[in-house]
Amino acid sequence: MAPDTTQSPLRLDGRLPLHGVKVVAAELLVAMPFGTQLFADFGADVIDIEHVSFRDDPDTRWRLRSGRHKRRIAINLRDPRGQEIARSLAASADVFAENYRPGVIEKYGLGYTALSALNPKLVYASMSGFGHQDFLPSPVWNLASYGPIAESMSGVANAQGDEPGKAGIALGDIISTLFCMIGIMVALRDRDQHGKGQYVDISMADALLTLSERRVLINNLAEIADESAAARSAELNNAGFGTLTFQAGDGAFTLVILDSAANDESHWGRFCNTVGHPEWITDSRIMTTATRRAALEEIVTPAVAEWAASMTKSEAAGVLRNAGLAAAPILTPVETMHEPHYVARRMFTEVEEERGARLKVVGNPIKMSGFEELGVHTVPRIATPGEQTREILIESLGMSDSDVDNLIDKGVVAETHAPVASR
Repeated sequence: MAPDTTQSPLRLDGRLPLHGVKVVAAELLVAMPFGTQLFADFGADVIDIEHVSFRDDPDTRWRLRSGRHKRRIAINLRDPRGQEIARSLAASADVFAENYRPGVIEKYGLGYTALSALNPKLVYASMSGFGHQDFLPSPVWNLASYGPIAESMSGVANAQGDEPGKAGIALGDIISTLFCMIGIMVALRDRDQHGKGQYVDISMADALLTLSERRVLINNLAEIADESAAARSAELNNAGFGTLTFQAGDGAFTLVILDSAANDESHWGRFCNTVGHPEWITDSRIMTTATRRAALEEIVTPAVAEWAASMTKSEAAGVLRNAGLAAAPILTPVETMHEPHYVARRMFTEVEEERGARLKVVGNPIKMSGFEELGVHTVPRIATPGEQTREILIESLGMSDSDVDNLIDKGVVAETHAPVASR
């Protein structure tokens, strides 16, 4: 039976692990919104503050990527009355999350110092390129940053061997937001034990540096002091065979070989036997680190392509997997939606956009036994900007309809109405 969009919002389901946790988020684009969406998936009440002059671009529709199960309120944060509304919402919140450029949110009177004085139990989370000046201030804390900037500074772009930001994935956004959500959960746990909230300050450059930790260690172990000595690091890094990519009939697949031992039971030996070339096991050209790269390109790659030519990339990877090797097809985004692993893991979920169409989006990767036992699998309709403005002001701040109408007339807040779906 298909999930029902008419079910009660997840935030009202008392069985869910984050039921009762209220998150007020002044968030932009992807980084923070993706993380707070994970909280909403587990039952938190996430109130998304959007500016009254919101841009509703039908071509990008960021909210489809990170807006499920959230409520949306539109407030003019440049207006002192709008700022006061945001402060009032934060006064009863468990978490205030923001990812504005450092210095901007403080101008609105919504910085950590102001809100923690108002609500000492509040967990305040910020995400930016280089952190904030409240503690551990970076010399570049106030500079603008996006994912490719953090990739460049952290060494990730260097490891990619290509121009940063060209892969079409929100690497910096997603990695940073996961660290941010972990920080929030740790701070909530600490608050529950000691009664006081604290500031979670996430720098995208810091988060991405963790992706370079292996390369940093390798360089330090080799005592690399300058670029001219990089070959020593490369030799350490490629002591085995590493990651190999081959072509099949319909595309490429990846194989990881972690050792170069010359015997039938090693990774390399099993690979050679599986693809029908046992003579490679002791081929000195391949077994010698200095000549291995050229030998792989000239000898192994074309032979494996011939072996896999009559197979799909998934079939070729499957044969290698059955031999006990680590292999996988290189999938396109469309192909991932049909990959049995992701289907079994419920890694795609549906959302309903404003015209009533149902779209598949990537779901929550955090799988929990108790949550799955509840069988909570709804198809949320993604709210339009400001759709819950009236509801939130009345429910959370005790305003009347006439109070809200007055604020709308003065441009302090804005509201939209749920569209009538054309099915």
